[in-house]
Amino acid sequence: ISGCAAHGAIVSPRSRNSIDYRAGVRGIDRCYNFSGPACENGQAAHYYSQGCTIGCPTCDHVSGRQQVDLCGLGKSATLPDYARSVNRQAAAGSDLDIYKHNPWRAPGSAPVADACGLAGGTPWGADAPEEGRYVNTSFAHHGMRGTALRELATGVRWVIGGAAEVTWQVRNNHGGGYSYRLCPAGEALTEACFQRHPLPFE
Repeated sequence: ISGCAAHGAIVSPRSRNSIDYRAGVRGIDRCYNFSGPACENGQAAHYYSQGCTIGCPTCDHVSGRQQVDLCGLGKSATLPDYARSVNRQAAAGSDLDIYKHNPWRAPGSAPVADACGLAGGTPWGADAPEEGRYVNTSFAHHGMRGTALRELATGVRWVIGGAAEVTWQVRNNHGGGYSYRLCPAGEALTEACFQRHPLPFE
């Protein structure tokens, strides 16, 4: 499952990004699962990319909340108004539409630092601004690529073509959205692989 354009994470089935629950780390946030077992999600919501705006070739890793076109290439939002999740009263594209450069506003057109996020949102080892906090454990460290984490066995088996029930948490909402995408076990975990295999909602 890939990430989202906010701080959030899949809760059930457990993702590899939640591995720190085994070290007793709960992250800096609380996770509640009202429809199933206790939510012990480690620091899964702290794997993300920051400084990644639509139309830019790379993430700068430092401009997490800079609501501007970071690379100056002029990419415009493509998301229809009904799908916007915050600041919906602002006219699309206006000066008050402060989230118009965020990844969700033109799905698939923003870069990611890693298909499964970076621990703490930055590639370096120290805590950084913009919620770039991460507690290092024997399983993972700040700056680690989520794709470098080992697969986390869940015991969950899905049937091809069947329906699957999942739960998800949101930590911070920066005008983002989410999708469920898979990458076959025999392929490298890349953003391109995940984008080739989206799952429909029912």
